[in-house]
Amino acid sequence: MLVLFAPAVRSQTAGGVIDLRADAAVQIQQIESILEDPRDLPAPNQVVFLRWLIELYEFVGEVDKVEPCYRRILSFYPYDVGTLNAYARFLFDQEEAPARAESLLYDAALWGKYTDARSLDRGHTFELLARVELANGRLDEAIRDAETAIALVDEESAAGPLRVLAEAYVRSGAFDQAADTYLELIALERGLVREDINALKLFADRSKYETGDLNDVIAKAVERKNEDRRRRLEATGAEQVVISSEDGVKLEASLRRGQGSGPGGAVLFIHDLGGTRAGFVPYAELLFVDGVTTLSVDLRAHGGSRTDSLRSIEDLTDHHAEALVDDIIAGHRYLAEKLAIADGRIVIVAAGRSCALVEKALYRGHLSAPVVYLSPVFDRDDRGLRNAIAFHSDLPMLVLYSTEDFEVRRTLQVFTDVKSFPHLDARPLSDAGHGTDILRRDPGALERFRAWILESLAGS
Repeated sequence: MLVLFAPAVRSQTAGGVIDLRADAAVQIQQIESILEDPRDLPAPNQVVFLRWLIELYEFVGEVDKVEPCYRRILSFYPYDVGTLNAYARFLFDQEEAPARAESLLYDAALWGKYTDARSLDRGHTFELLARVELANGRLDEAIRDAETAIALVDEESAAGPLRVLAEAYVRSGAFDQAADTYLELIALERGLVREDINALKLFADRSKYETGDLNDVIAKAVERKNEDRRRRLEATGAEQVVISSEDGVKLEASLRRGQGSGPGGAVLFIHDLGGTRAGFVPYAELLFVDGVTTLSVDLRAHGGSRTDSLRSIEDLTDHHAEALVDDIIAGHRYLAEKLAIADGRIVIVAAGRSCALVEKALYRGHLSAPVVYLSPVFDRDDRGLRNAIAFHSDLPMLVLYSTEDFEVRRTLQVFTDVKSFPHLDARPLSDAGHGTDILRRDPGALERFRAWILESLAGS
């Protein structure tokens, strides 16, 4: 059985508005009761519950209960760099305890060096160290560790350490280096973050950019970065394309045209909310080698599809949040109309909360497509989603998720509640992470993912 306990009845205020804090309080009670006697609950499952509790405690303001959760997680996994980073960030941001945060980060830096920690997690360790050092006025150390962080993380995650590095240069009086770093940061963000542009303008007259039009300098830096992105994309056999959504919003996407004797067809990659299409690059390249055309789309307010009014997911109005569904339809339409790929020969791969958007897109766009869902998360209170699922065509569906990913296990019940799926292949995996991490961490899952797509396209 997928659901460990029944969903809580949503509390409402006198005005009929859902009271999210009351809803969270009920969930806290349920999880706390499970963890009171966890003897039959494996450590990985306990950790999932504890991480969920941390989010809930912070949401309702019970921050005094957060630290024991981190300690309990570390009692199971004392060398987990991601947990050490999260704990240190909590101590620094919420508890104002920089010395304790720094001690944890030294441990994280050590274990990151001698374990199989991801380069991204190690980069976050040094970014946090640089933030602590900057706050304490240790500018040389902050510069050193911010530079280390930048070297470890990918471009999509470099904004944080770049911002710390720029501020450290400003405070140390190295205005030329600060200006160059801010320009790199602004270009990385496509010139959309006004706060960073304003920060540069505050001291630009003391740097090598004291003369000339600073706005022109910024525009050229953004243009160079965009051109660099295009060149690097083309070097991997891809091309950058722009797709128009239903309401005219422009979406940036990466297209790889399959060639050779492969099964043909195409795969449309849809990233999780808050992510970008960059997370699918290795898997798009893998299928491209197999002769499959792939299209990876940045949804509006994400990655290359951000604008001045849609800089991040937090900027999405109700209209634009609903229009995310149209973005997926637009990606499918591009493959079907521009590249003449038949309906049913386009597999849609989605992660996390975007899986629910795909269900709505299949319904709204009258699409018939095999789907692969990585750690799908569904809102059981979304009636529109349930209606969409009820009309899901009887085509193959592969679901990969970690047995420790409780939120996914809990919401998968949405599918079986609405209707049966004779061609649903649900694969629970042990300690496999969330979303695209599943394909990175489990070679067996990656091979199953690839084989399933090739079989689906060959048989369609």
